[in-house]
Amino acid sequence: LLAAMLTALAGCGGGGGGGGAASPSGAQTGTVAVFVKDGPADQFEHIWVTITQVELLSASGSPVILYDNPSGCTIDILDYRNEDFLLNVRKDVPAGQYNKIRLRVSNIELDPTASSSIGDDIEVKLPSGKIDLNPRAPFTVEPGGTVTVRLDIDANKAIHVHPSKAGWYIFRPVVFVDIESGVPAAICPKLVHGTITELLQSAGQTTGFVMSLDDNRGTLTVKLNADTDIFLSYGEFGSASDLIEGEEVWVRGKMDSSGALAASLVIVGDVLDLQGEVASAVSSNVFRLTMLSGEAFVGTYEVAIVPGKTLILTDCNTEVGPSAIQEGMVARVFGKLVGFELRAVVVILRAKEVKGEITAAENVTGGRQLTILQDGGATATVLVPTAVPVYIEGDGQVS
Repeated sequence: LLAAMLTALAGCGGGGGGGGAASPSGAQTGTVAVFVKDGPADQFEHIWVTITQVELLSASGSPVILYDNPSGCTIDILDYRNEDFLLNVRKDVPAGQYNKIRLRVSNIELDPTASSSIGDDIEVKLPSGKIDLNPRAPFTVEPGGTVTVRLDIDANKAIHVHPSKAGWYIFRPVVFVDIESGVPAAICPKLVHGTITELLQSAGQTTGFVMSLDDNRGTLTVKLNADTDIFLSYGEFGSASDLIEGEEVWVRGKMDSSGALAASLVIVGDVLDLQGEVASAVSSNVFRLTMLSGEAFVGTYEVAIVPGKTLILTDCNTEVGPSAIQEGMVARVFGKLVGFELRAVVVILRAKEVKGEITAAENVTGGRQLTILQDGGATATVLVPTAVPVYIEGDGQVS
């Protein structure tokens, strides 16, 4: 249990980065970053997609390989409903115009939700492992410029019941392609994993480093600044001078126009990723967290924060103070277990969600009170105030 890690966020091994099709001698090049994201899927808890290759195609000339790994990069795309997964950054893409992206997928695995009518014994058929994606218009990689490619997989539209085989599904990828020059400001900060291969220094100070992304997936340049927090392997905050080549790190930051990651946070060593319900608000820089079912830990833990250092968020990038941590909220905590204390480096807050079947509803002062039978069998009472908007998913607002 103590070895529970951010395996879902760790990403995948394989080639990429500076690999793939080389640019012609003397040719000018630019940088292309590839992100993967997804929308919600009604009946599935997890959808694992194994990507083996991403190419850029032009009307003339050879394909340019952005990512190539015969073993594939397996991503649970439902982990990226509210953020983007950084698949690869390649810095030596020949400048020029491109009109198509070729995506190769080798495997799909589905894990239905507990409330779904879908059984556990399911197979997925891939009509073709090769998927050609056409952006709305051709796009240009400028010399010295950066282009962002975002592959948005619509899981609800991509998975279909097989017409003749019970328990089988057909995966016909529905992928929306967004191409933008530079790095869109709307992309949430990334949390990427790798190993420090080179420290970058200026005037004797560590100003950044180069990290290898998970077993030769490529390299990424990380820039540090005076506001970058460094969380060390033993659960204390340190400084850039504590970083060492060969260390495993998690880095949170935003891509800049050069294709580098401007870091707001560097975590050295292993880190836990746990979700629970806040059992008590912050007092003396500690709050109590009761783990949700299915987490690697069970029970209630004390979570320690460091004011001004621990990053407390209400979405992917809205920072709030410790007073925002209130009883009944759901918190995702990244941190390290030291003794019996969970030392938090990032706390992401959201309102508690209840999902299930309405078994009773009555008018009360101020709104409607619902009794909900949850997927796990427990019941919950929910007050829906009169002014709260109510929606049918996919069909708009109702009374």
